[in-house]
Amino acid sequence: MVSVRGAGQTRVEMVSTFDFMGTADDGQGLPFSTATLPNGKHRLTVKMNHADGSSSVKDALFEVNNTGSVLSPTPTPVSTSAPDATATPVSEPTIVAAPSDPASEAELVVSYNEYRTGSVALDGQTVNGDVYVWVYPDDGLYRADFYIDNPGMSGSPNKTEGAVPFDLAGTHWSGTSLPLDTNTLPDGEHTVTVRIWCPDNSTFIKHAAFTVQNSVLVESGPVVTPTPTATATPVPTATATPVPTVAPTATATPVPTATVTPVPTVAPTATATPMPTATATPVPTVAPTATATPVPTATATPVPTVAPTATATPVPVSLALHVSDLDATPLSASKGAWGSIVEVLVVDSSGNPVAGANVWGAFSQRDWQSGLKSCTTGSDGKCSFTQVAFPSKAGSAEFVVHAVVDATLSYDSAANSDPDGDSNGTLITLSKN
Repeated sequence: MVSVRGAGQTRVEMVSTFDFMGTADDGQGLPFSTATLPNGKHRLTVKMNHADGSSSVKDALFEVNNTGSVLSPTPTPVSTSAPDATATPVSEPTIVAAPSDPASEAELVVSYNEYRTGSVALDGQTVNGDVYVWVYPDDGLYRADFYIDNPGMSGSPNKTEGAVPFDLAGTHWSGTSLPLDTNTLPDGEHTVTVRIWCPDNSTFIKHAAFTVQNSVLVESGPVVTPTPTATATPVPTATATPVPTVAPTATATPVPTATVTPVPTVAPTATATPMPTATATPVPTVAPTATATPVPTATATPVPTVAPTATATPVPVSLALHVSDLDATPLSASKGAWGSIVEVLVVDSSGNPVAGANVWGAFSQRDWQSGLKSCTTGSDGKCSFTQVAFPSKAGSAEFVVHAVVDATLSYDSAANSDPDGDSNGTLITLSKN
């Protein structure tokens, strides 16, 4: 029997030829589409159970690149029972082979999920929340000592891994990576240093510098004080004060007194000389001098500057997803065996169903484990897992949600819940009836 685990999938093959995706009726291996994986580094692990009861494990590292250039190796003919069988050529595979010299090419890489998919070089990255740091490639290596913020590697390492894969925070029994919670580190720059051991007992060192940024920063530019609009204060209109007209004073011209000349007696009777009529000489009218009344100078009243009201910039709330319900339905199999269907509901932090999320889980009964399985949620946020039959006909079994992976939302396992009370949103106990 061969158990193969890779790309977040598990398959068991009972009869040779052992093919990861199964064997067709004509003996040909069924294909595995690398388009189901994100571009990046991945691992394929096979556990081989031998006839004598012993077992051995083999790992293969590979990198998916469905957007760039690909390798086109020459197909190797596959020997079958038919003597004239010709190997079917493999056209343009999209798997980039791992480097042949990991001692020089190995580096610290980081992923945001426990399956290490989409890993990129840790050096220069800004990270937050849970991250999964490991060494890639690791072929031909047998030990790794990790140091955090200790480039001189003084004292004991933070973690020592004695078998591949080399995970900074350790490896789960299922082969998935355990997370490094960056909330345990202060925001700012940090380093990871790893001493890697080769089979000949030689070592080499790799460093990676990264930045932790868990706090939410709100960028605020300079506060601009609006320029107040100048309001013109109306200038009072200067009103001319009328100058009173001066009435001219009339000056009377004196009338001359008539003098009577005496007449001698012997003279004839004197005739009175008529008196000239006195004529008043008109006095010219004096034009009044206009005196200008000074017009007051209009003074602009200063307008006070209005300080703008500071408006708080809203900080966006990051959404996460979680499991909000687990429901189990028992299945009856032949000869008293039984199985179960488990339905999972995934919602975001606002309670809305999340479509397109990949849920990973596994069935178990006593010391038996089914291996990780996955399903993808529909528009109602639901998907289901089926175990047709458990090894034991009696007793109970369990189903555990291991992870939920989405392209945009992070998985908050602490928020898992179940309104029915028959589970905690992460683990549900299954019964035959």
